[in-house]
Order: sequence, then structure tokens, then C-alpha cells
Amino acid sequence: MACLVPPMYDARPIQRSKPQKTYPLLQDRYERICAISRCTSNSIYLYRDIAETTGRKVVLKKPNRAVLLDQAAYNTVGKLLAVEGRALSRINHSGVVSLISQGDGYLLLEYVHGKNLHDNKRSMSESAKLKAMLSLCDALSAVHAAGIIHRDIKPANVVYNVSSTLLDFGCAKGDGLITESESAENGGVTDYYGKAAFVGTIDFCPPENSSPSDVGKQSDLFSAGGVLYYLLTGNAPYECKDDDDIYGRKLVTENDIASKVPRKFLPVLSKALQPLPENRHQSAAEMKEDLLRIGL
Repeated sequence: MACLVPPMYDARPIQRSKPQKTYPLLQDRYERICAISRCTSNSIYLYRDIAETTGRKVVLKKPNRAVLLDQAAYNTVGKLLAVEGRALSRINHSGVVSLISQGDGYLLLEYVHGKNLHDNKRSMSESAKLKAMLSLCDALSAVHAAGIIHRDIKPANVVYNVSSTLLDFGCAKGDGLITESESAENGGVTDYYGKAAFVGTIDFCPPENSSPSDVGKQSDLFSAGGVLYYLLTGNAPYECKDDDDIYGRKLVTENDIASKVPRKFLPVLSKALQPLPENRHQSAAEMKEDLLRIGL
């Protein structure tokens, strides 16, 4: 879920339901501006830091109202937020959203100004699209160097404003993101998504995302290739009948790619969107090298 304010948003006060969870840190220092977005498990709000003269904006990610009403759901979402915070705490890079603080059931994040690539593609020049991809590769290099796999790279999770910033590590995977005590409490799991049928966004994630334990950095690079394909064509790399069409989705062929994108992008896309991980770019640096050959 992207941590940014869309061009239009509803800034009316949100009607609260009980039970509520309070955040003393926010009450003492931050003033809420508006709700940004909601999904099935989390809500995201924009706040202003009233302790700083600059009035710095920050983003709060927390369980949504329905989750707060269900203790079991709250426990699960709280664990996933904790993993996301730990993943972000390992990464220090300008192309990755910064974690400001985390606590019981919430994350406080850097506010990233700009539009995501899903909303921004029509107004971007070909040169800007290439720059967005180059900086996304830099961000992914930092993420992978920290031992983290994002698992949900897509246009909506990348904000572009001169350079790209990668958001939403809610599906992140990495050694040690679940503590030994947490693993013991949950039957020895090392990934809360370990038994999931699919992790990520169905029309941008590679085939191996249907088996979360098999996902590696090449999986993120496939999805990055999907972002490039989307920027150039306006389409995702998969055709899906619906959001649950995991096994019926159809990946674009090399002939499809050749007929829809400028020829100079073919070497990057034909490699990035290979079904088998071993046939793709093996690092974000390798993908960046291929992109640099295109020239700005």
C-alpha cells in the first residue's frame, strides 16, 4: 500500500468505532491531517509533526477498524507490521521509504511526496521512465544487500519524483525478520506467509510467488521488469480474469513484448520477464547495466 496522498482525497473526519487503540506518541507530537487509504487489514493516515517548525509530514500505518474489533486478526496484522518495520530498519537508502519508529501495532513512516508509477505513467517521458527504473534498481540493490526480498514490486508501490522511492514492505521476507521466540510460538515458522497460496500482486509477481518459500531476489527483478512493461504499454505483464486467477493468468510472450514496446527495451524485458528465475537478471545491478545501455 503506497504511503502517499493521491491527487484528491477525502479529508473529512473519520467516524471512529470501538474498540480504539491510542498512540500516545502521536497524541503528544503529531497532528492528524487526513486518511490516505485503507485496505482489508491496514489504514494509512497523514500526520504533521507539530514539534518541528518545519511541520514535517509523516505517515501512520496501523490496523484498520475491522481488525481492531477482532483480537485474532489484530494479533496477525500486528505481527506482519512488526516484520515490515524490522525489514525497513535494516535498509538505509534514499530510494526506500524510511522507518521513523514502530510500536505495538503501528509503523510511523517517512512521507514520500510525489505520484506512484501507476498514476504517473501518462505524464512521464520515456527518459523519465528510464530514470525511474534506474533508481528503482538502485533501491532494490540496497534492499537485497540487506537480505530482504520485497515480494510485491508493482507500479503502485513506487513513487517517482526525480527518482524512485520504494514503499510498502508488508510482504517482505528475510532471515531473522521473525524472532526465535515468535517462531517457537507459531510452530517454527520463519515466514508468516509460509502457507499462503500466493504472496504479492497477482498481475506483477512471478510464477514462484505461488510458493512463497521459493521466492528470491530474481522474483523482485521479474516484478521490476513488469513495472517497466507497464510504464511502456499501460498493461501488466500478466492477463488475469480476476484478482484470484493465480493459475489461469497468462504471461506476455516475447512476441507480445516486441510488438508493444520500443525495440531498444527488448533485451531488458525479454530477460526480466522470463518464467524461470535462473534465466532472468541475477541482480539489480545487472538489470541496471542493461538499462544503461539504452541511454537516457
